[in-house]
Amino acid sequence: MVFDSVIISTVMLIGVSLATLVGALLIIRLAPTLGLVQKPTNRCSHIQPTPRGGGLSFVVISLLATTVCLWNEVSSGSLLTVLLCGGALIAAIGFCDDLYQLSIKKRLGAQLLII
Repeated sequence: MVFDSVIISTVMLIGVSLATLVGALLIIRLAPTLGLVQKPTNRCSHIQPTPRGGGLSFVVISLLATTVCLWNEVSSGSLLTVLLCGGALIAAIGFCDDLYQLSIKKRLGAQLLII
């Protein structure tokens, strides 16, 4: 029984990791088409155009995997649900910052409200 649980957890971890990697690579490849390329500015630490939004893959795959775990009763609890919702909102703010260059006051204010 314990061995089966370890195997299932390992397979899930490998699957989620691979899906996240493939998703991030896909987003990075499509970044110019989607308008997700950051040109260097005085706010940035890079000197060449850089793709943005690769973290979106991590967030989406993590939310899907955790939702599947909740539905299949692999894990449970309202705390996990709250953390998922809060994490998704924080990630959405980060993605909006990638797209619209939010001011630090707006970004930090929204993050503090979520927390």
